Amino acid sequence: MIPKQQKPRSSVEHSDEEFIGQLHRQESTTGDFVHLPSVVGIKRTSRIEGVPKLSDSKLKPSRKQKPLLSSTVESPYAASVPNPRKRKRHDLSDGESDNEDSNILYRSLRPDENPFKNGLKPPAGFDSNITASHHITSGSKLKTPSKWISTTRSFKVASAWASKIKNGRVVKIRKPTQDQAESFDLTNPEEARRIFPNEAGSSLNSAKSSQEVLIDQHVSPDNILAVYGATRVTVARYKAATSDSEPGLFKKIRSRTVAQSSPIPVLLFPISKPEPTFPDLDEL
Repeated sequence: MIPKQQKPRSSVEHSDEEFIGQLHRQESTTGDFVHLPSVVGIKRTSRIEGVPKLSDSKLKPSRKQKPLLSSTVESPYAASVPNPRKRKRHDLSDGESDNEDSNILYRSLRPDENPFKNGLKPPAGFDSNITASHHITSGSKLKTPSKWISTTRSFKVASAWASKIKNGRVVKIRKPTQDQAESFDLTNPEEARRIFPNEAGSSLNSAKSSQEVLIDQHVSPDNILAVYGATRVTVARYKAATSDSEPGLFKKIRSRTVAQSSPIPVLLFPISKPEPTFPDLDEL
């Protein structure tokens, strides 16, 4: 009779019905959080020699520990700052989110704007009676501009818009406090409800997708942090772009103006703040 062959021994010993983990969080290369579910209730049969067996108390989560069993994983800023991402991902896009700091905003500048000198203001002849909701709903279709200044939490979205303008520029600003200027962050549900009480509509969805933040009338020059030139380029130039091949290159991005559009390859170059000029002493 041929002896019955024994099954190979497992390398790890498990006790019955041990809870060996919780949901873990891992940050992916795109900056989003994903769930990695651990195994629960594995029955162990054998163990490695010389490796001490962990007690159940060490394997089970502490009663004081808050379980991570919700369907979504909060970012470190979730308690005070909502995640700005609202669009579905595009295979050719670098994404739209940059950071979770809701106090840093960006804007594609008009050709007549001089942010270092004047800060940000609405166009001349604006109508102060146009509401925030009307501004968002009508957008560029308004015959008379409103008092609201549209900005975004996404550097990439602002850069994509700026690249569609000849000699386009993107300004980076620190959001004014509410004492300085009223503002509405459309990625924040509470602030969005103040403009759109029903929390519905294509205009609101578009504003959230663009991570839009409205500011009332003025941003001081003191809140201007930086300005960048945005140049739309070919995909080949975008892929080959380095600090060596593109002197002065600050960053390259490939993103969308709106969710339905194709990603635009853009190179960004810093624009220095003009040095202050003083009158010639001989002229005084």
